[in-house]
Amino acid sequence: MNVDIHPPLHAEAITAVILAGGRGSRMGGVDKGLQCFNGVPLALHALMRLSPRWATS
Repeated sequence: MNVDIHPPLHAEAITAVILAGGRGSRMGGVDKGLQCFNGVPLALHALMRLSPRWATS
């Protein structure tokens, strides 16, 4: 039995999508999203840039 425990995600609920990572075959096979730039993983850089746009008070 295959039961989906996640409720459906409606398009209105999506404010941003961060695509990061992958094989990184041109970078020696490392996960690109976890590679650091100025001491911070690239995926976190993207998140920090997007966060203030959708922050709620």
